[in-house]
Amino acid sequence: MRELSGSLAQGRAFQPLDASLLRGWLHSSIIGIGQMGIVIILVIMLLISVIRLQQRRAAKHRSEDETFYHLSICIPDMNPLGEGHILLWHVAKGETIRTGQSLVTVQAERYFDIQAPHHGVLLEIKQEEGKKVDAGDVLCVIGVKIHKR
Repeated sequence: MRELSGSLAQGRAFQPLDASLLRGWLHSSIIGIGQMGIVIILVIMLLISVIRLQQRRAAKHRSEDETFYHLSICIPDMNPLGEGHILLWHVAKGETIRTGQSLVTVQAERYFDIQAPHHGVLLEIKQEEGKKVDAGDVLCVIGVKIHKR
């Protein structure tokens, strides 16, 4: 209370909080936050572009070190008659497959699954479900990646 009366006694008036001062302070704070947000967005965009550049370089390097081969999967000799029917495909065209994964179920004298001999991607299905197949018929084509050494 003394300070207030002292300031009034010295001729300095106590200024009430002015709305325009408050608006100016609030505006400068919002602009400061907005500028910081812009800086953060620019840093994120820069990081994304650096990551994409590294991915492109890695893909180029990877393509120089890898060779792709097409591997045809054929029907083995199933029985003396050598014929059967495709019952069910377990993978779709374009799916990644692992070594030993079941590709297709075939019915001959008994049911059996034909497994993938190598990991890769199923590129093409040559025989559809329900179709009669003979020993030696090509069932599908797998794209296999082989690394150069």
